Amino acid sequence: MKWILLILSLPTLNATARMRVWRTLKSAGAAVLRDGVYLLPQRQKHQQLFDGLAQEIEISKGSAYVLLFDTEDAGQFSGMFNRSEAYALLCWNYSR
Repeated sequence: MKWILLILSLPTLNATARMRVWRTLKSAGAAVLRDGVYLLPQRQKHQQLFDGLAQEIEISKGSAYVLLFDTEDAGQFSGMFNRSEAYALLCWNYSR
């Protein structure tokens, strides 16, 4: 399976840019491998998202790298995108 990785670093003083990037990544469903490292399956829309964020990060005086990689183990990262537990909790809280 092919993946796209975004590695980023933003200045700590630019809280607005940090929050904007974080919200964008969260809404896209990106998996967090560690602080500043985000993963999505390789698709054109994900490539465009990460490339756009990389440009925004660099404008904000940060650094960003967008990398593509391939893995033979299709399930190696797929579990990180299983949102069923969070969805079940959301539904349970909503039905209360």
